[in-house]
Amino acid sequence: MKPESLAAAEPTEALLFQADLSEGVGKKLNYVWQGKPEVLDLTADADWTESRFGGKALKLSPGKKVVLPAVGDFDHGQAFSYGCWVKLPGNGISGAIFARMDEGNSFRGWDLWVQNNQVGAHIINTWPADAIKVVSKTPIKANEWTHVFVTYDGTGRPDGLKLYINGAVQQTNVEVSGLKSTIKTSVPFQFAQRHNSSRIDNLALHDVRIYGRVVSPAEVETLAKSNRTLAILKKPVDQRTDAEKAQLFDWWLNNLDKPYQDLSQRIASLDREEAAIKARGTVAHVWQEKPGEAMAYVLFRGEYDKRRDPVKPDTPKSLPPMPADLPKNRLGLAQWLLRHEHPLTARVTVNRFWQEIFGTGIVKTAGDFGVAGELPSHPELLDWLASTFREQGWSRKRMIRLMVTSAAYRQSSHARPDLEEVDPSNTLLARQSRLRLPAELIRDSALAVSGLLTRTVGGPSIRPPIPAGVMELSYASRYAGYGWQESTGPDRYRRGLYVQFLRTTPYPQLMNFDAPKAVVAACRRDRSNTPLQALNLLNDPVFAEAAQALAYRILSSAPAQFEDRLRWAFETALGRPPEAMEIARLKTYLERAAELASPDAKSSELDTWTGLASVILNLDEFITRE
Repeated sequence: MKPESLAAAEPTEALLFQADLSEGVGKKLNYVWQGKPEVLDLTADADWTESRFGGKALKLSPGKKVVLPAVGDFDHGQAFSYGCWVKLPGNGISGAIFARMDEGNSFRGWDLWVQNNQVGAHIINTWPADAIKVVSKTPIKANEWTHVFVTYDGTGRPDGLKLYINGAVQQTNVEVSGLKSTIKTSVPFQFAQRHNSSRIDNLALHDVRIYGRVVSPAEVETLAKSNRTLAILKKPVDQRTDAEKAQLFDWWLNNLDKPYQDLSQRIASLDREEAAIKARGTVAHVWQEKPGEAMAYVLFRGEYDKRRDPVKPDTPKSLPPMPADLPKNRLGLAQWLLRHEHPLTARVTVNRFWQEIFGTGIVKTAGDFGVAGELPSHPELLDWLASTFREQGWSRKRMIRLMVTSAAYRQSSHARPDLEEVDPSNTLLARQSRLRLPAELIRDSALAVSGLLTRTVGGPSIRPPIPAGVMELSYASRYAGYGWQESTGPDRYRRGLYVQFLRTTPYPQLMNFDAPKAVVAACRRDRSNTPLQALNLLNDPVFAEAAQALAYRILSSAPAQFEDRLRWAFETALGRPPEAMEIARLKTYLERAAELASPDAKSSELDTWTGLASVILNLDEFITRE
C-alpha cells in the first residue's frame, strides 16, 4: 500500500475548501477553493508546530489571523459539512476553532465551536431565538491531535446536526433548537475566532475541509484514519508495532479491498433489515407456569411466618364448581369464566355496557354483584342481554348496537313533571338519561367539530399542550432534562384515548372531567360539576386551538350572512339550528367583540368568530348527551 492510495480513498465529492496547513515556513498558505489551487498571503510569518503525522501544522499565535472572505457562505437550507485536525492549547478552552459569524448582527453565521473542551457547533440567524446549537457530551484532550467534524443536512433541526470525534459520531446535548431563517453574513471566514471575538490563541490546525453536502459516517471515519495511516506508512516496516500493522490492514480492507467492502455493505443492510423488523414488533413478556401445584396457607392472625392449613386453588362455593378436566391455573380460570353455566361473566359485562350507555347499570353497583350490592332493576332484561351476548359470540359491537338502537335509548331526555314524581331516578327508563360526555370525548368532540381531529388508530402515546407550570408539580421534574415535550403535527390532535397518563401528573383536562386515575381499577366514572371545568373549556390551549379552527371553518364554509354562519355553526356543533334569542344575544356579542378587535379586517373577523366559537364549545349542551 502506498501513500497515494490514501489520498485516492479520501472523499472529494463537493469538496469546496481544503487547507492542509503543512507548509512549515513563510507567509503563504496554500489551499484549494472550489477545485482551484489558491494562495493566501499573510501579513506576517505564520507560526508552526509539529504535526502528529511527521510534518508541520499551523499554530494560531496571539495576533496572527487567517482571513478568507469567500469561504463558507452558506444558507440555512443548504447541506454542508466541515472539520479539521485540531490541538487545543489547554483544558477549559472555549471559543471558535473556525467560523463565519457576525457577533454584531445577532451572531448570524456558523462555526466549529469548543466549549470547555467539548466540541460543538452553532448555526444561527438570530441568537438564541432562531438558531440551533449542539455540544458533544465527551470532551477532547488538551495538547493532543484530535479529528473533529460536523455535518448539517439543511433541515434547521438539531437532529440534522451531527458531531464526530476521531471518526465516531457523538452523543450530544441540544442547547438551542429551531432554525428557520437565513444564516448568510458578509463577514469573512476565519481560523481560531469569530469575526471579532471567541478567539483561541495558540490553537493548532491541520487539514481543514469544507464540503457542500452531508459527508457520510463512513467518509468521516476515512478522513479521521487516513492521516494516522499515512504516519504509519512513513515508518520503516520493521519499526511498526502489531497494533499499527493491524490498523493498516483494517484500513486496506475498508477502503481498497472490494470483496470485503461488498460483504460489509451486505452485513450492514441485513442489520438494518433486522432492526426494522424488530422495530415493527413489541416485546411481550410471557408467563410460565411453575412445576407442581400452587399452594397457599391460612396465616395465623395474618402473620406470614405462622402458617396453618394449606389452601389449594379453587372457585367460590357459591358459584358452579370448576370441572375436573380444567387445569387449576390461569388458563383453567379463564375457561371456567366463559362456561355456559357461569352466572356472572356475561351479566357483569353487559351491565357495564348498559352503564356506559344509559348512565346507570341494571345493577347499580356495577362492581359488586354480591350480597352487599343492589339487586337488578330489570332482572329479566339482564338475563336476556347476557344470554344474547353469549349466543352472539361475545361480540361487543353487536351488543352495543342492540342497545343504542333500542326504544329505551332513543327516548328524549327532557324531564316531565309526572315522571319526576313517580320515578325521580329514572329507574323504570321512562325517559333517556342526560349525561355529560366522558373526559376524553369532550376533547375529541371539540377537535372533531373544528376539523382538527386526527382519526389514526393505534400508535404511541401523544402529549397535547398543557397549562404552564403543571410539569413542575411532577415527581419526575426533579430529573434534569425531563419535561412534557408537546406533540406536533397530526399527532397533536389525536383522540384523547392516546394521551399519555403520567402517574404523578395526570393530564389536567382529563382530571377536571373525572377520568379515572391510571393507578387504580374503576368500574364506573364519577360525573362532577365544578368551576374548573368551565375554566378548562375557556382557557385550555387545546380548546383555544379548536375554537380558532372552528371559526375558520365557519368563515370558509358558510355564507357571509351572520344568521347563515351561526346556523351552520350550531348545526355542526350542536345538531340543531339556533333559536331567535340565541341569535340576538350572539349577534350582540359579536358586535361588541368586533369593537375591541384589531384594525386588520381579516384578522379581526377571525378573532371575533373565534370568540363566538369558544362560546359554542362552552355550552353545557355541547358537552352533554341530551
